[in-house]
Parts: sequence; C-alpha cells; structure tokens
Amino acid sequence: MKKIYYNPFRKLRVLLTAGCLLLTTLVMAQNQPITLSMPASPLSKIFAELQQQSGLSFVYNAGEIARIPNRPVQVVNVPLSRALDYVLRGTNLTYEFSDRHVVIVRVQPRAAATPPFAPRSAN
Repeated sequence: MKKIYYNPFRKLRVLLTAGCLLLTTLVMAQNQPITLSMPASPLSKIFAELQQQSGLSFVYNAGEIARIPNRPVQVVNVPLSRALDYVLRGTNLTYEFSDRHVVIVRVQPRAAATPPFAPRSAN
C-alpha cells in the first residue's frame, strides 16, 4: 500500500505564488507607458483615458474634480505616476495606488510642528 504524505506548506506556497503574481501585475500596470495628447479637457475625461491605457480603475470625488478648470495634457511614453504628477500639478490633489485602483485625494495640509513638551513657567 502506498503512503500519502501531507505537506502542510503546500497551501502557503500557492497563496504566496498568487500574491506575487498579483503584485507583479500591479507594478507592471503602474509602469506601463502612457501617451496622452488632449486639448483643454476636464479631469474626468483625462482620468477615463488614463484608466483605459493603464487598466487600473480611478476613484475620485466627482464634485471636487469638476471644480478644477480644464487643462491640456501632452505626455509621451511616461509611467503612469509621472503622467499623474503632470496632470495634477497646480491642483490641491494627489493620488495613491490601492490594489487595482488609483485613488485621487485632496492634499492634506501639514500640521505646524509643536514641541512634544513645553515647560511650565514658574509663577
């Protein structure tokens, strides 16, 4: 009779391999060259084109994007992050990559630096 050996690390190997493949796909999508040549266009239209070329979904607040004036875009064979830097320059918006999404968010103002401990005055 043939003995069957159970390998407890088999599931772990499968999960790690799948995770690596997903991570590789995400990195490749971020580094895929983007080419855009659009006259003055709303950001929503620009994001739709970037979504089509990169294969990533764009998530943003439509009301906030609508307040940004139309802008021309001219980029040739640049990574997605560089195209987004160019498109969002001069706005108070930035982006974050999250799984297969590009999330457009407002830039958070930095808080003024305060000392961790302020000595009391002797009165």
